[in-house]
Amino acid sequence: MESIEVSADHEHFAFSKSKAKFSPRGFNYDRDYKMRLLEDYWDTEWETVVEDFREMKQLGANVVRIHLQVAKFMEGPDKPNRRSLSRLKQLLNLAETTGLYLDITGLGCYRKADVPAWFEHLNEQDRWTLQANFWRAISKSCSKSPRCFLLRPDQ
Repeated sequence: MESIEVSADHEHFAFSKSKAKFSPRGFNYDRDYKMRLLEDYWDTEWETVVEDFREMKQLGANVVRIHLQVAKFMEGPDKPNRRSLSRLKQLLNLAETTGLYLDITGLGCYRKADVPAWFEHLNEQDRWTLQANFWRAISKSCSKSPRCFLLRPDQ
């Protein structure tokens, strides 16, 4: 499996080794028909996630965009949630077995009820620090996978 990178001419995406052009086609995987976010049900309904990834591949996708919430991946400004990071690694493994790349979007705060009190009280500098800690934790968990699209610390 090859990683995806920006082409040398900065005009398109390309496979890292073959340099062949890569054209992303896919879906936002942000919520299900019940309006639940991925992190709401991926622990209890993993088979649903597996079926959805297979269906997206069958429909011709090569990329799945996921949206990660801050509160699901951070237990505090400097404390990553290890369980969520472990589940994210499982999602990357699923992407590998289905032939999909993950486009990870983060720092979501989609529902007020999910925003923890500690987050509400952060000043601007502490929010920037939180964001750096969030992406550091995500990158540490995912950046070695060739199936993590657009998350390469060296680009």
